[in-house]
Amino acid sequence: MSILPLLTLTLFHHDLKGIKTAIFIKELSVSCSRRFFITGAETHVGSCFEGIDPNFIAAELTRQISYNPDLCDTAHGETTVPPVALKQTDLKPSYTVQTALSAFVYYNFFIHSWSPKDVLEKLKEQGEIAFRNALRLFKERLAEFSALTGQEYVAPTWKERVMTYEEMEHLLLAEHGDVFLNHMDAFKVDLMVTEPDMDTRIFACKVVEEAWKWMPDRSPAMILFYSSLYSPRIEVTGKNELEKQLIVALEEAVAAVQPEYTHPIVVKNYFPYISDMSFVALSDDEEGISAVSKNNPGWGTKHYVEYEDIRDINVPVINIGPYGHDAHKQFERMETAYSLEVVPKLTNLVIHRLLEEK
Repeated sequence: MSILPLLTLTLFHHDLKGIKTAIFIKELSVSCSRRFFITGAETHVGSCFEGIDPNFIAAELTRQISYNPDLCDTAHGETTVPPVALKQTDLKPSYTVQTALSAFVYYNFFIHSWSPKDVLEKLKEQGEIAFRNALRLFKERLAEFSALTGQEYVAPTWKERVMTYEEMEHLLLAEHGDVFLNHMDAFKVDLMVTEPDMDTRIFACKVVEEAWKWMPDRSPAMILFYSSLYSPRIEVTGKNELEKQLIVALEEAVAAVQPEYTHPIVVKNYFPYISDMSFVALSDDEEGISAVSKNNPGWGTKHYVEYEDIRDINVPVINIGPYGHDAHKQFERMETAYSLEVVPKLTNLVIHRLLEEK
């Protein structure tokens, strides 16, 4: 059976210095979310310095991660946008005058060349920086408050503590063995039965929260994990014959249509958003993908993807899409001349060129 490269039509919004620009994507970046479960040390709000609020730590984490250019992935001269927080909340079920026991925050994360394992390592490092900053600020404010009230300053003994879910699970298995494993398996099954419509992100958070109860040391910590779909990045570089055919077909189609279009048609390496094309090829190695499964608390129960089946397909793809403005805003719109006239011509030319190769 012969295999043709795949073309996918996806709405793509882009504006380059006010010039209408057709974008053809040879590779895919991926948008994925990384989660932090954060624990503090509970206390009565009237004695707030006797504990530490996980919201305080979470706020410092968001300050460290959101909009941070150090977390932009540059490849082939193109750079992703930095992460930004998608949700941040504590896990108190109702009002009390006790500080929260834990908090939950997750961030969008675009990648071009980094693997899921790379991202975990980078975010763990950022978490450690944020934790240190939060503790430093806590100590400074405690010292100021102590001086203001004439109380003796007693420095807290907490240390920054950041681990992945995989690391925490290994620790708990070493400590409790099969008793812990069997409990968690039963907990996840019960959660699936009692709350089958629970969001995958909340499900994973609930699992981490339950596992945390088994920790022998429950001093403040951050637990880093995956919980939702990882859409694999794809690179089309001409490394095999199918990719070469697709790139040549694209270049020839652009050259043929450009004289009919008054604005420049630009080929970009990466489609910088989410696309279903991520599920017809896989560029990550097994180690990179295993970082997803081993650090997803809901893996195998609430969430599962057979990534090796994607690797078996491994069809090179490009994205030929309409042009528009103001994506996900009130006046989202499409430029009709390019989208309805030029795009069909380009798509047709690429398909015919590929069929000729067969």
